[in-house]
Parts: sequence; C-alpha cells; structure tokens
Amino acid sequence: MKQQRRTLRKDKKGFTGLEAAIVLTAFVVVAAVFSYVVLNAGFFTSEKSKEVVHTGVEQVTTSCELAGNVIGHGWEYNASQSSGNITMATYDADGEHYRDKTGLCTGADVSALIAEIDGTANNYTISVTTDATTNATKTFTLDGADDSAVVTTNLAGLTRITGITRTSGTTSDGATITIKATCNGTYYWDQNGYDNFYDSTNMSSLTLYLTLTAGQSPIDMDMLTISYSDQDTYVGQLPYSEETNASMGNMPMGAWTYTTQDTPGAVDNNMLEPREQVCVLITLPDYGVTVNKQFTVELKPSVGATVKISRITPGQVDKTMVLY
Repeated sequence: MKQQRRTLRKDKKGFTGLEAAIVLTAFVVVAAVFSYVVLNAGFFTSEKSKEVVHTGVEQVTTSCELAGNVIGHGWEYNASQSSGNITMATYDADGEHYRDKTGLCTGADVSALIAEIDGTANNYTISVTTDATTNATKTFTLDGADDSAVVTTNLAGLTRITGITRTSGTTSDGATITIKATCNGTYYWDQNGYDNFYDSTNMSSLTLYLTLTAGQSPIDMDMLTISYSDQDTYVGQLPYSEETNASMGNMPMGAWTYTTQDTPGAVDNNMLEPREQVCVLITLPDYGVTVNKQFTVELKPSVGATVKISRITPGQVDKTMVLY
C-alpha cells in the first residue's frame, strides 16, 4: 500500500495552461464555425420563406373567371379542297409587296398548294418555297388572267410559305399571285349562308369569355395553356392558332385563339387587364364530342389559379347551344 502511494506522489503529469488554451481555442473555433453555419442556414431559410410568401401572394392575386355562359357550336369540320383552301401568301408581281401568313395550317393535314393569279399575265411561272417536311420548291405555270394551277403533293405539317419568286412571264395591271393551301378547318354555321356546314352529330367548338376576378393582377394570355379531356380523348395542351376567322377554314381542329372585346377602356393586346374581357374560341380535337357526354376544359395561366370547366353536351347538337 505504501509503495502505491509513493508512486502516485511521484507522477508529475498534469493539464498545463498551454494545453488548456489550445483546447479552449479549438472549442471557440468549432463554436464559431457552427454559429456561421447556423446563421447562414437561418438567412437561407428566411429568404426562402420570403420567396414562398411572395409566390403565394402572386398566385392568390392573379386569377380569372368565366364571364357568362359557355357556348357550344355544332360547326362542321371541313377537309375538301373546294372550300377548305386558305390564303397562305400573296405576292405583287411588280414587286411591291409580299405578305406571308404563318402558322395557319399548323397541325392540319395539307394535301395541296394552289396558285391563283388576279390580273393580266401570260405564260407566267412562279416558284414557291415552303416549310414542309421536304422544304421543297413548287413551280406553277399560269397561262392567263384569273387562272389557277394546283400542285398536289405530300405537304403534311406545312406551317408557312417562305418565298415566292417570279421565274418567267410579264405582268401588267399589278397582277397579284395568291398561294392557297388545303386544310382541315371549321366553319361558322351562319357565315355566308353556309348552312350545310352545320354538324348535328358532334359539338365541335366552344366559345367562352374570361375576365379578372375583383382586384386581381393582369394575366398574359399568350402564356395561357388550355387542355381538353373527355372519356375518349385527352390533349394536355391545345395549340394556339393566330387566326380567328374560322369561316375561311383556317382554324384547325383541336386549337384555340382569343380576341379582346371592345369594351370601354379595353386595350387590344396580349394582357387580360381589369375591366377587360377576352373571347376564347376553342375547336375540339378528334372532330368534337357527341351528345350526352361529359367533357372538361382547363384554362391554366402561367401564374394563378386554374379555371376548370366541366360540361355535358345536350341530347341534341345545334348550331349554337348554352352548355350546363
């Protein structure tokens, strides 16, 4: 026992001040690093919280709603060359102007290009370059005034005419070349007395009006997405069509367009603003929907709540119907 006590008294090991300082410094460094990490995490969380709040406020303060009824139409889809031709481009033979209408046939099955001349011209040859799959150049030979020539070719997916060139012939009286294309399109039932374009089997299109809810922020209509579904068909995003004149066959099936209504204070642009209304025309895909069937259209702004419209087609399809 005495030997053990003597050994303990002779042990000189201890915790010096230098060692204590080193350990304390290490603790301080670790605590500082930890505090820095915690503070940065707090700042990041705070900024994210602000971002979430701002996004939520933006979502809540941007919303549109239906203004009035949803109108259905039994307009007929047309695919015939005789009445389905639309003007794609015009070219003044004297080189005064060339106008290209793009996108009119997007999504349609184009089977032919038609060249028509208005004015006086003999032995006239023109070439047309298209954005079809082959990007081919089509050549037309016109023999006289008010003549026409048709080139039938595989032009499925044609979206625009990219050029018209007068390759031979002389002109006078400002002869104008018009290029047309055959498309599947819709027809207004009452346009030019075309009663035979009424479809009593399928409801093929919708008309509805949108306005902002009270106190809401403007909505960019060009950023709007419209989807369609029924028990047989689903299209997540209907393509936008620039043309509103369906009576000329230039509104393909399964598309949509809009027009700002002429109301006091309205500005005709792409923004739906307070005290404005826009008329939205939607042509239904797959030739439309038959009687007594439910369908759903969803209008999804880039910011804000989705407007969901569910309706049932009536037991009889008329030229114009209020849907419930």
